Amino acid sequence: FFSFEMALGAHAAQLLKDECTHYARGDTLPAFDEEGLKKVCTEINQLQKAIHDNLSNPFLGLNANEPYCAANIVTLTSAMLRNKRCTAAYIKMRQERLIKEWWRYGLDLPSETRERLSKPELTFVQGFDKVVTDYIADLEVDLRTGHWPPLMASHKRIISTKAVGDVPAEDGHDWSIDDSGEMFSV
Repeated sequence: FFSFEMALGAHAAQLLKDECTHYARGDTLPAFDEEGLKKVCTEINQLQKAIHDNLSNPFLGLNANEPYCAANIVTLTSAMLRNKRCTAAYIKMRQERLIKEWWRYGLDLPSETRERLSKPELTFVQGFDKVVTDYIADLEVDLRTGHWPPLMASHKRIISTKAVGDVPAEDGHDWSIDDSGEMFSV
């Protein structure tokens, strides 16, 4: 059906792993891995073609209801979706780091960082600058004092369907969901 010399999803996992390693070490933003991204996209296209070929080839005599064919299609689809999730996570992680860099430097990103960006990333930074600058102009309050993004509100109200007690959040705070189903930060 489908053969690879290496495991399905290896390129996508490596792409994301490299980005996470740089982030965890606190390194500067690494160069955009266009070659790695092309490999992942090529694999996604190959997986999609393999799924289509398996379902449309009359000489195989298979249909999606047969266990072997169904398992193969599920495996290929899962690999394709994993590649897409890894790609989205890679792009999102870089986007979040670019936003942090913008709050620190504005459009005057260090030349070392600027050289490592792809054209779409440069366009994103310029667009982000325009949106925030326009917003600041409308508010007539400089949000960029201190070179960090403004703090979010300390309390948030979320309606839940049932009480579940304390729930830990990513930012280190605990969220408490009471009997009424309302959730407040603690």
